[in-house]
Amino acid sequence: MSARFNLYFPAGTEHVLDEAKRKIPNLSDFLIQAIRIRLNGESAESPAVLFEKKFGDFESEAYIRQIFPDRLSAEQALKNRLIELRRVNNEQFGDVCRLFAGKYPGYAKILEEL
Repeated sequence: MSARFNLYFPAGTEHVLDEAKRKIPNLSDFLIQAIRIRLNGESAESPAVLFEKKFGDFESEAYIRQIFPDRLSAEQALKNRLIELRRVNNEQFGDVCRLFAGKYPGYAKILEEL
């Protein structure tokens, strides 16, 4: 039994359909990804954008030390954000971890615990 459904793309995204037509052999993978993006209500984001959304409010390690009363609570807060990010965006988590280690080298050991 075959099923039929309609997938609507917002105006200005006709290039998506053209890309799908070029990738006919992989059309099912393309549609699966498009459906996931559509159901999530968001577009695929780069690791840098994900990192900025999750850690943009922490400007530097010095700023983190000012906000939290001790290192343990800072590590726990950072770890919680990383865990949530891994749960939601597991595919891009490795790249986000590299960005995290680069910006906050003093807290990079948290990544070993995850």
